[in-house]
Amino acid sequence: MDETVSPESSSTTAIHRDDWTVTALSEHERPLLERMLQLYFYDFSEFDHDDLDEGGLYPIERHDRYGQETGYDAWILRVDGKPAGFALVDLNSPWPESQERHHIHEFHVLRAYRRRGFGRTMAHAIFDHYPGPWQIEQIGPNADAQSFWKRVVANFTGDRFTERVIEGRRFPLFVQEFDTNDQAN
Repeated sequence: MDETVSPESSSTTAIHRDDWTVTALSEHERPLLERMLQLYFYDFSEFDHDDLDEGGLYPIERHDRYGQETGYDAWILRVDGKPAGFALVDLNSPWPESQERHHIHEFHVLRAYRRRGFGRTMAHAIFDHYPGPWQIEQIGPNADAQSFWKRVVANFTGDRFTERVIEGRRFPLFVQEFDTNDQAN
């Protein structure tokens, strides 16, 4: 995998392969992320019945910190240069008993790019970028997300992960936990 390193910060800001890139959110891309979050919440409304506001938008709360505050990273997936998805990563899990783990807060691949390997590829690139322990969760009603993440994590780790179910505020949550240092080679 070719990685482009930012000379200012000495941290990786982009991950490239053939026809796709995953890049750290730049400030000029914030409106793009906000629009893709609207698409994500529209898709998610099948499970979590949030209503639109009077302006026709889903309320987006606590997402503005991603890509701006330390510990809250935002990544944009592009395929052939076109926006195709995003990932929001917490460097420390929001769950009190798991704060030492990295955490996928939101993850979305636009419908036109699904089932073509881009979601798996973006997830693997992010896992590679943040070595160490991870936690990923899906809500109980979203069986497709559960299936996707189990496949992705099993493929990345060689089936070396644990899964548990915990009670969330509104739904049971399926949680996979693993350490990238234990990945299959």
